[in-house]
Amino acid sequence: MKLPALNDFPEYAAVRRRRDELKAEKHAAEQQFAAAHTELERYRFGAAPSAVDAQARALLAGQGVPADPASALRERAADLQQKLQVLNRALELNYTELQAVRARVSRQICAKVAPDHRKLALKVLQSAQTLADAEQAEASFRAELERGGVETGPLPIVRPAGFGSVENPNSKITWLLREAHRAGILALADLPEPVRRIATPKPLPERIRRDRDRSPDRQTIAEDKLRARLATSKARAA
Repeated sequence: MKLPALNDFPEYAAVRRRRDELKAEKHAAEQQFAAAHTELERYRFGAAPSAVDAQARALLAGQGVPADPASALRERAADLQQKLQVLNRALELNYTELQAVRARVSRQICAKVAPDHRKLALKVLQSAQTLADAEQAEASFRAELERGGVETGPLPIVRPAGFGSVENPNSKITWLLREAHRAGILALADLPEPVRRIATPKPLPERIRRDRDRSPDRQTIAEDKLRARLATSKARAA
């Protein structure tokens, strides 16, 4: 199955395409500005004396003073510099919009692929639990030998993941299973008993529960702030 990509969504693709266009336009403007600046420097250090001489001769001949070539170059360089400032600001606004669209579309994609991801996550968790059990069996084997006075140094230590035991509330495997439960991948009944005991949430005090229910979630607050910034940026650009 081909997984969806951001560019599959017209909303994101349009903003991204506009960004590529702005970058190309900026690159062209930078090259033009560099060329104008180089020409201006060449005129200032090489061509200026001869140009002044030509203007003086034209004046003596009664032809009037011709326009200074450097003036046109300076004006063009100033126009290009202004254009680059506008393009840089446009790219900043575009980036803000792109990130907002990316976040929104990414949530849609993740919601769509969540069932398939859950299957893979369950395989990972099952394998992790199996590996953790095997590591504990090896550790128990070694510990029993050591209790009998055997030096176990000659035996290689094979604990590649270092998951630890579910009996330890601070072990890797306990943390992994708790996070899986928190994410909704594992039900409480699927957890080993030691992990289930610490994963069962304690009831919140009534006052804290009321405050939490009245408060907007962080995601909503972040989206509201982002929309406000976008609106302000577009108003300034208008």
